[in-house]
Amino acid sequence: ENQKVKLDKKKLDKSADSILKSLGIKGENLTKKDLKKVRDYRMNKLVQRGEMQTIVDGYLYGLALRLGRWTGGIEDVVDQIDLVDELGANLTQDEVFQPEIKLRNSLDEMMKIYIDRDLQRLADYVDSKYDKRFKDELLIHRNIKMARRMDSLSALRTMFFAVGAAHLPGDSGVIS
Repeated sequence: ENQKVKLDKKKLDKSADSILKSLGIKGENLTKKDLKKVRDYRMNKLVQRGEMQTIVDGYLYGLALRLGRWTGGIEDVVDQIDLVDELGANLTQDEVFQPEIKLRNSLDEMMKIYIDRDLQRLADYVDSKYDKRFKDELLIHRNIKMARRMDSLSALRTMFFAVGAAHLPGDSGVIS
């Protein structure tokens, strides 16, 4: 997280300076935390330009609150914090500052898979992007914990569970 990455200014375009300035990041040495901040900022900007005002689970949470429904979580905050740290651990300057068209294409591909409800294609996409260790941390360990909690909670009352689509497919998915 505090490991410094020296920026290669020759590889950056004008928008990179603007992003760094708007985030209050100064200097040529960035931490991994700075790189995560830039990546999240860029992805949020792309999503906001589209039709989606928030992520699906955020939308569903807001809907439940407006309807006065009971809400809860099936993951621990610690799991989420560890995951955020893990997701940024291998970030590079090239990945974070890649051209916007590449970011847009990646986001569009994920959205198309989601809209098509193609769980096999989603599993293939995840397999192509992440190695086994990363998938274990990102999905499988969390799937097991979430599935157990869903089973326990649903025995107490009728409820609706929302999980990310990547948690659904495969023999280690929450459906199985």
